[in-house]
Amino acid sequence: MTLPGEALIEAGITPEHPGEFFADRFLRSCGRSVNQAAQAMEVEESTLVAFTERRLSVDRRLAERLARYTQLGPMFWLNMQYASDLALYAPLSPEDAREFRMAD
Repeated sequence: MTLPGEALIEAGITPEHPGEFFADRFLRSCGRSVNQAAQAMEVEESTLVAFTERRLSVDRRLAERLARYTQLGPMFWLNMQYASDLALYAPLSPEDAREFRMAD
């Protein structure tokens, strides 16, 4: 089974960090500040700043808060983090990715 992040990498697409996606789609394009979003999500502003600057990964707690704020499910955010981590920490060529899956 190919997971969404693996499919992106196989297609030569580098997945975006979820913090960048959040900042682009839910802050900048909507004219909202990090402070406004942090208050609405009931998280520390410093947490959201770190997230939007790629210094913090999505965990279960943050995924749930992002889901409530954005109406995208928690698994969306966790999968996006997985895809970003996979591209960052385990870059595989399409050939390597196929061999890896075949070995499973």
